[in-house]
Amino acid sequence: MTTNERVEYKDAVDVSAALNNGFHIMGWDKNAGKYVKAISPGSQSETGNGTTKKFTIDETNLVFGTLTAKVAGVATEITFDHSTGEAEFASAPANDAAIVFEYKKFNTEPGAILVQDVVQDQEEAALMVFAGVVYSDQLNETEFVNIDVVARLRKQGIYLEPRTEFLQTV
Repeated sequence: MTTNERVEYKDAVDVSAALNNGFHIMGWDKNAGKYVKAISPGSQSETGNGTTKKFTIDETNLVFGTLTAKVAGVATEITFDHSTGEAEFASAPANDAAIVFEYKKFNTEPGAILVQDVVQDQEEAALMVFAGVVYSDQLNETEFVNIDVVARLRKQGIYLEPRTEFLQTV
């Protein structure tokens, strides 16, 4: 198989909702026995007490570099240690301040690209596994991609790259 070949196959895909307008990053869910969206948003709410600066994030499958925090609705800088799951503020949020951590999380390991629109509740959908390049502009605009996602796709032989246009001079 060359780096530009693709293998297309039909398999069980989560069709509980429509997936339209471009390629979607999917992963195999062993428990459900079907492909599901590999990445989704998540959040965790806390309340400040005026003294606590460190908060443990319960989600363990965070996409690297996606954790953000808002205190009383205002974006606030934090440091995050992936090894401990602790997010730390420079100063403790005020007593009774609403804290919201938002992030992207892996539902499952990315491993395939859904290449057809899916109608809710349809029987099957085409997945395509690439041994080569998928251009980032082919992905649905709602797909989240960063260096962590790109690295995990590469482990599966899927190379997500920007499309470059070549100018020909005569």
